[in-house]
Amino acid sequence: MSAKTEHIVYADDSMIPDLTGLWMEAFGDEREYVDFYFANRYAKNNLLVYLEEGKAVSMISILPVLLHGGGKKIPARYVYAVATRKDCRGRGYARELILEAKRLLQEPLLLEPAEEGLAEYYRKMGFCDAFSVREYDLLKESEALQAAREISDLAAAEIPAEESHIRRQPQRYWMLTITPSEYHEIRNTHFAGEGFVEWDKEGIAYALLENELSGGFAYKIFHDEQEDIFMYRMEGERLNIIETTLSDEDILGVVEKLRIHPREIIVRRPAHNCSGIRKSVSQRMFGMLLWEERIEEGYLNLTLE
Repeated sequence: MSAKTEHIVYADDSMIPDLTGLWMEAFGDEREYVDFYFANRYAKNNLLVYLEEGKAVSMISILPVLLHGGGKKIPARYVYAVATRKDCRGRGYARELILEAKRLLQEPLLLEPAEEGLAEYYRKMGFCDAFSVREYDLLKESEALQAAREISDLAAAEIPAEESHIRRQPQRYWMLTITPSEYHEIRNTHFAGEGFVEWDKEGIAYALLENELSGGFAYKIFHDEQEDIFMYRMEGERLNIIETTLSDEDILGVVEKLRIHPREIIVRRPAHNCSGIRKSVSQRMFGMLLWEERIEEGYLNLTLE
């Protein structure tokens, strides 16, 4: 009877069909989404596989990022799509893949646990809470701004259609197509600081494409002689703003220009950047770090959650 063989390798193209099935089983994603990932983000040096008898039974993606810490930009890896075949779970394969990635790369590893139970699993492995965000409903948290918007809407409704062009306000917000390079530059300039996780241009390009595939949009907003980024998705009557450098007031101005009327506008911001919010704000842990140094309230986003 032959001994069972197990080992860890970087993925190659021949494994993609098995990895696609593994991904769909683990996360329940549609085939279109998984195919999109392997066509646009997969590379042989960013996906580790645990093989059992020559078959892929567990996998992790290890995507390159730069972690801002101690005044430096430190090469690191974002651990994503941690999956193990159902009939092979409980054997520690995912843990072995993560520890092997740490050994091979000698770089900090970071990830976003999908739920608190998984966070405990990663803490036992040595990961620490390091990244957090604050999220709030702008329509509730900015009552004065919302009241002004309602007054503006009421005034506009009272203007006869044939006269509306006379009182129309000058154009303030210009919504422009944004390239990955432009998004990368604006994002880094605005968010750079201790604990910021910087994606390279390839990572930004994929985040933009993935957001579009999921029904979202991203723009460069030109206003008041400055440029900002605005990435969002509509989910029913909720507007989820995934990332933006706009102020709350400017968000409302852009939403008005979009001519959408959400019941909620959920804004995500770095945990340390919520000045002016008057009511309760939901702060949540958004990422964990396996590294010798400590990071507190770092900013991790665009994680393909």
